[in-house]
Amino acid sequence: MSTLAEDYPELRDMAVELINEAGRDVTIERMAKTPADAAKPWRATTEALLYGAGSTAWTCKGVFIELASAQKLGIMTITQNMTKRSSRCLLVAAGAGCPDLTLFEEVVDGVVHNRILSVQALKPGLVPLLYFLEVDGP
Repeated sequence: MSTLAEDYPELRDMAVELINEAGRDVTIERMAKTPADAAKPWRATTEALLYGAGSTAWTCKGVFIELASAQKLGIMTITQNMTKRSSRCLLVAAGAGCPDLTLFEEVVDGVVHNRILSVQALKPGLVPLLYFLEVDGP
């Protein structure tokens, strides 16, 4: 008889499979924290920070859902704040090689850039299963 903790990798793999089937390609970006020219940090542009040394971009499959659906999946603690600011939530499976998405700032869906407002991880044990990313925009 297996314990629930032993089943987490299997549940994670199932989440990856389902999101890969239903999702679309998105890129999640983390801006560099150091300006391109350290001698003149006040001259740094957003583009220099985004694409400069230390920036990270991760491409994966994601599923956009409405907030009402997010509530049914367990995002109830911040729903009141989310309703005031946003209309969408992005589900991303935390498969093998998935970085810690709580450190990222932006989601690119095609040519549309959406700022990440908050991130929650569904992590009932040591293995994260899903990330819920609250994003601004339509």
